[in-house]
Amino acid sequence: EAASLKIGIQNGTEAMQAVEMLNNDIQSMNDIVVRLEELYALSTNGFNTTTDAAAIEAESGKLLTEIERIASDATWKGNVLANGTGKTIGFGRNGGSLPIQVADIAIPKVYDGTQVRDLNAKDIANVTQTANNHADLGSNRTKTDYHSDGTSGLGVPAALATLKSKVDTMAIEAGALFNQVSNVMSHLGSLNAGYALDVASKMDVDFAGE
Repeated sequence: EAASLKIGIQNGTEAMQAVEMLNNDIQSMNDIVVRLEELYALSTNGFNTTTDAAAIEAESGKLLTEIERIASDATWKGNVLANGTGKTIGFGRNGGSLPIQVADIAIPKVYDGTQVRDLNAKDIANVTQTANNHADLGSNRTKTDYHSDGTSGLGVPAALATLKSKVDTMAIEAGALFNQVSNVMSHLGSLNAGYALDVASKMDVDFAGE
């Protein structure tokens, strides 16, 4: 019993560390989504110069690359936690087990009037250009729009909303994981304290008998 509790608490401590790291990474991803939304709003300004558009394109491109890097690097001991798989942690016979993972992150596809493509810097920066060249992105496009090849795509606003929804889902799942691990650790801590008290009281009785 004591050995199982000890290992369960040890495993739980590592699980807590992994989930805390995951929560921090997801917060960074959320910050990036907020900035991408700001850049999209900036890109709709008709007074933007070529230099302005280039700056928006450059920043948004780096941010999209960074959000994918954060997701792929959200690992613990080489195990990716943000791809819907993760690993299961056991807490001993009195703690059960828990999968440490959150939903996968994927950059949504964008429909630009001529083709379906990955959401990228140009999609965000060039939303006000002429017809058939990123025109009216998102203004009249919905999830039900399809390209001639049958693939679906979203306008930039919808794609950003989808990306935000994905990150929000990850945050909710990571928050729930943190609470679950905390509850298990609290349970194991109470068991361990009770076990230690029980052992101590029995030893006192044994010594008194001798």
